[in-house]
Amino acid sequence: MPWRADAQSPDFGTKSGIVRLFALNRDQRVLALNVLNLLVPQQV
Repeated sequence: MPWRADAQSPDFGTKSGIVRLFALNRDQRVLALNVLNLLVPQQV
């Protein structure tokens, strides 16, 4: 089942959020990943 990036999708806040992340341009994506790295405990 393909992910839908619309507000009517039942999992709008999860899967479509990931889809939008990949749709960002490179600079925005790098910034978002840096923020995620700060929020997520590092698996060393």
